[in-house]
Amino acid sequence: MKLKTQFTVPNKDLRDLDYLRKMQTLEKTLKQSCIDNPS
Repeated sequence: MKLKTQFTVPNKDLRDLDYLRKMQTLEKTLKQSCIDNPS
């Protein structure tokens, strides 16, 4: 049980980190396109 916990927690953290990185990249892209195409 302990081993399983050790593996699932870092996995979740990694997934969250990956998700955060994707969101930040998306945000940057959106801001950039707003700057490129002012409405």
